[in-house]
Amino acid sequence: MSKVHILLLVTLLGFGWDTQPAASPAALWEELQRLPAGEIWPGFRVSEYPLAVFDGRDTCLFAHPRPPAGFTAMAGHPRAWRYAGRHPAVMANTTVELGDVPTATVILTRGPGPSDREWAAVALHEMFHAFAWKRFPHWGVNEMAAIGYPKFRSDNLAGVALERMALAEALRARDRAMTISWVKTFLGLRRSRFATLPPESGDFESRNELNEGMARYAELKALGREGDPGSLTPTPRADGVRRWGYDSGCAQGALLDQLLAGWKDELGSRPRASLADLLDEATAASPVAAAVIPPPRRAEAAARAEAAVAAMRRELATLLAPFADPASWRIIIETEAGGDALQTISFDPMNMAQVGPQQVVHTRMVRITAGSGKIELLKAGAPENGVKVLFECVAEQRNRVVIAGFPAEPLLQAEGDQVRLSGGTVNMAFSGAKLKRQGREIRITLRRP
Repeated sequence: MSKVHILLLVTLLGFGWDTQPAASPAALWEELQRLPAGEIWPGFRVSEYPLAVFDGRDTCLFAHPRPPAGFTAMAGHPRAWRYAGRHPAVMANTTVELGDVPTATVILTRGPGPSDREWAAVALHEMFHAFAWKRFPHWGVNEMAAIGYPKFRSDNLAGVALERMALAEALRARDRAMTISWVKTFLGLRRSRFATLPPESGDFESRNELNEGMARYAELKALGREGDPGSLTPTPRADGVRRWGYDSGCAQGALLDQLLAGWKDELGSRPRASLADLLDEATAASPVAAAVIPPPRRAEAAARAEAAVAAMRRELATLLAPFADPASWRIIIETEAGGDALQTISFDPMNMAQVGPQQVVHTRMVRITAGSGKIELLKAGAPENGVKVLFECVAEQRNRVVIAGFPAEPLLQAEGDQVRLSGGTVNMAFSGAKLKRQGREIRITLRRP
């Protein structure tokens, strides 16, 4: 393996809510039962998937066939259980194995926000992932392709913006002919742009439109909003390649509803087919010509893309600034030569950003291990605030992690060769470790077994 440098940036704030979420787990679950899941996708039923919801105080579990240890029955709610605090498996809005059963997980945000029905649609989104993993395993994406995606190319971002413009116009169209015209424009733009990308980058976009785009389609279709052109922001964030697919995939699904009967069955029988492939097949025989995007709109897209890339560079520089702050407390964890490598085993791909060649910033959840030791970091606040983490692979099997930006000295517990940090959203536990303090720097060296 060649030398790789990866940066992980995670907000580490106390996991506590000063105000309760507007929604409640029980109300969310009741609304979920009312959503028309059976009308969204053939064979998809929410009753087949458990749900775990963390409301800032406890974790509520619904419809699980074998509740894990620690969950107790909730009075007045059949097939519902409660766990005091946040269950370790509930890290984000995602799908996890809980007691060896695929389970949707949702973390309610504090204060005013989505309605119970909207939160239920978020839960349905995650349940659809569990459904799709079993029914459509070929929708899986290579997350490493997102890390290496050419996010700093403004010409590519301008192309993305034009594609989104064409999809939005297709959704706004008042008749089938105009819809087809704008779909053909989208397809032409997509072919031209993908021809300039590395194959793995184009494949990531297409797979992600299936993986995340169809889950987003299911979520919004449950609310009757899947065909809303307003979700296609004209110029998306330059570092948001994974986010792009939520909206562009959903839009293509809504257009396929209009143009191709049985398209969902087609996706199931053709592992390599993309949504764009099906749109092409649905419109190829039509004599309608592609719509033309005027030069001023193209120039505007190019200018906005350049500004978005410049803004992204400034934001990333700000995120990395604490590592150069001499007033910051920092913890450095490194391994001896021949020791167990520090490895990233899970992270939230929706909250990571490339900051350079083979460099990544994480702004939410990440788990890092070395042998039996671990570091667990979980965001619970604005990603631009709090402590930040640098993960660096400096050589084959030799990595280091730097945690910087502590407002005060981190209170590590050290006994013999055991080192721990716990009690908040930063949890760390290592054995066979040597600890050394120098000024505001705490260095932990993990020895060879």
